[in-house]
Amino acid sequence: MIFITSADNEKNQFYENLYFKIITTGLLIILCIGITYYAHFVLHSAKLFTHIFYLPIALAAFWWGKKGVWVAAFLGVLIIAFHLLSHLNVLYIYNISRAAMFVIIGYLAGILREKSIKTHKELKDTKNYLNSLIQYSNTPIIVWDKQGKITLFNPAFERLTGYNAEQMLGQSILTIFPEEYQKDFSQKINKTLKGQLWKEEVPIRCKNGDNAICLWSSAAVLGPDEKSPVAIIAQGQDISERKQAEELIKKAHFELDQILETAADGIWIIDKDFNVTRVNSTMAKMLGRKKDDILGKKCYEVLKGKFCHTKNCQLTRILSGMEHTEDEIEIKLRDGSSIQCLEVAKPYLSPNGEITGIIDDFRDITKLKHLNDELEAAKNYAENIIANFLDTLIVTNPDGTIRTINQ
Repeated sequence: MIFITSADNEKNQFYENLYFKIITTGLLIILCIGITYYAHFVLHSAKLFTHIFYLPIALAAFWWGKKGVWVAAFLGVLIIAFHLLSHLNVLYIYNISRAAMFVIIGYLAGILREKSIKTHKELKDTKNYLNSLIQYSNTPIIVWDKQGKITLFNPAFERLTGYNAEQMLGQSILTIFPEEYQKDFSQKINKTLKGQLWKEEVPIRCKNGDNAICLWSSAAVLGPDEKSPVAIIAQGQDISERKQAEELIKKAHFELDQILETAADGIWIIDKDFNVTRVNSTMAKMLGRKKDDILGKKCYEVLKGKFCHTKNCQLTRILSGMEHTEDEIEIKLRDGSSIQCLEVAKPYLSPNGEITGIIDDFRDITKLKHLNDELEAAKNYAENIIANFLDTLIVTNPDGTIRTINQ
C-alpha cells in the first residue's frame, strides 16, 4: 500500500507547474523562431512583427522574475543571428536596438514582478499573522460587513456563545443580541459605520438562552481610501463573573450600611492611614457633625482622644497584634461639652485575612457614669447618717457577707 502525503502532493504540483511553464515558454520561443525564419529566409524581408516576442518575455518575467531576462536575451541574440545569416541589406542597428529593448523590458518586468511577489507575500504573511491572532485570541472577536452580515466569528466567540462559526457566518449581527436590545444596538451599529466608536457593556445572547455581559468595543474597518468603511470589527470581553462579583460586593456594602445604621452605638471604620472610611449616623450625631464632614478625614482630626498620637492609640495597638482594645475615654464635642464613652476596637480584615484598619465602637456611658456617681454619693450619705445614730451597725452586703459600721 502506497501512502501519498500532502508534501508529496505539493512536490508533484510544483513539478507539474514547472513543466507547464517550460513547455509553454519553449513553444512560444519556437513560434518566434518560426516567424523570424519565415520573414528573413522565405520572404527575404527585414520587416518583422516583434510584438509576439513580448509574450514569452512577459510570461518568463511573470514566472521567474529577473531570471526570465534570459528568455529576452535569447530572443535578442536570435534576431541578430538570423539577420547575419540571411545577409539582408539592412542596418544591424535596428535588430540590435530590438534585442536591447527585449532585454530591458524583460529585466524591468522581472523586477516589477519580484516586487509584486514580495508585496503579495508580505500581505499574505500579514494576513496569516492577523488571522492567527484572531483565531487563537482568548478575546471574542467578530466581524460583519456593511450589510450587517457576519463574516468572521472566532473560536473565543464560539466558546462564549455556544454557537459555532458555520452557524453564524452570513447571519445578521443582530442575532447575537437579545431581542429587547436589537433596535437600540442597530442604531449604534449604523453610527459605527459612520466612524463612531461603540464601547459599552453589552449583553450577548448565548445558545443556551442565557445572556453573557461583555465589555463591547467596535470600530469601522476602512477601505484603501482610508475613508469608506468596508466592515466592522468588534471584540467583547466577557465580564459576567466580574458583574456578579460587583453585585455581591454592592449587596455586602448595602447590608453593612444597614447594620451600621441600625446600631445603637456610634461606629466608624478607620484604615491603616487613620482615614475614616465609614461612619454611621449614631456616631455622627454623637460628635455633633454630619457624616460628610467625617468621611475621608483623619480620625484624630475629628475626635481628639487621649490616646491620639501615642503608642496606646487603638489603631496602633491593633496593628501591633492585639485582638481588641477596650478603653473608657472622654470625647470633647464642638460646643465645648464632653461625653464619656466606652471605646471598643477590633481589626477590620480583608477577604484574605489581612488587617486593613479597625472597626471602632463607641458606647455613650455618660448617663451610666452619672448614675454610678449618684449611687456612690447616696451610699456615702446613707452610711454617714447611720453612723451618726448607731454605735455599731450590722450591714449585710449584696454578696451575703456581714460587715459592721462603728460610730
